[in-house]
Amino acid sequence: MWFNGSTAPSTALWANTLGPAGDYKLWCKVTDKHGCTYTDTANINTNAFLNAVNVNYNGIHIYPNPIISDLNIELNEDTPIELYTIDGKLMLEKNLPKGLYTIDMKDYSTGLYVLKAMVNGQVVNLRIVKD
Repeated sequence: MWFNGSTAPSTALWANTLGPAGDYKLWCKVTDKHGCTYTDTANINTNAFLNAVNVNYNGIHIYPNPIISDLNIELNEDTPIELYTIDGKLMLEKNLPKGLYTIDMKDYSTGLYVLKAMVNGQVVNLRIVKD
C-alpha cells in the first residue's frame, strides 16, 4: 500500500506502476499464518531503479543493458552466477569460467532481472532489463 492509500495492482511491483519518476515510500505489511504482523517502509527512487546501464564491477562486466536477446558476461575469474526474475524465480544457475560468456535471453519475458554473482569473494546483485 502506498502512503496515499492506493494499492499495487498485483504482487509484482514494477516501477512503472508507481507513476512518474521520483521518490516513493512503499509500506509493507505481512501477516503470517499465526496472525503475527510485521510492517516496514522502503524508499524507492524510480530514476535509480530504472537506470540500467552496462555494468563494469570489479571482476565482472555485463552488457548490453537493456538487452534484447543476448547478455554478455566478461569475468576475470571462474564465477558462479544465478539469474532471477524480479519476483525471485531462479531462471539460470551456472558456474562460468573466466572469460566471455553469452546468455541467450531472447525467449525470456520482458522485464527486470537480477544477476547474482560471487565476484572476488563477494556476492553482487546486478540489475538487468530485458526489452
